This record gives sequence, C-alpha cells and structure tokens, in this order.
Amino acid sequence: MRVCSEFGFCEGTARVAAAVEKKEEETVKQPGCVSPSYHFEEGPTGSVCVNDCQCDGMRVCSEFGFCEGTARVAAAVEKKEERR
Repeated sequence: MRVCSEFGFCEGTARVAAAVEKKEEETVKQPGCVSPSYHFEEGPTGSVCVNDCQCDGMRVCSEFGFCEGTARVAAAVEKKEERR
C-alpha cells in the first residue's frame, strides 16, 4: 500500500502481486466475443472493460481497461434492426 510521505511523494508498494495476477487472468482473450456480430452495450460502463466480452463488435479491451477498435459493422447492425 502506498502512502504520501511528509514531503508529498508516494512511497511504499503500489500493488499486491495477487491483484495484478487476477487482473491479468480477467483480461485473457475470451473466445467468441470479438466478431462483427457480437453485441455488448458499452454505454452503461462508459467503455471501461476487463475483458473483450465487455466490448462491442470487433472492439477489444486494451491493456488500460478501455474498449478500442471498430464496433459492429453496419451490415450486422442493420440485420439486428431487421429482426426487431
């Protein structure tokens, strides 16, 4: 745990190794989630993610915990709207 020193600088251990390992396990690529037809509503999470299944379409979860890339292609969106 890091604390602020009397001089205003952070000191101590930043993270427990177990927490870092858990984050790495959560970010393992999830099969089937990255596809042009995969739908995930990113709005409620503000595109914050821990794995690819929390990103829409072809977007992937970056190492910084945000979805990046291209969402569903227009044809996939149109097809879904036709089903409604």
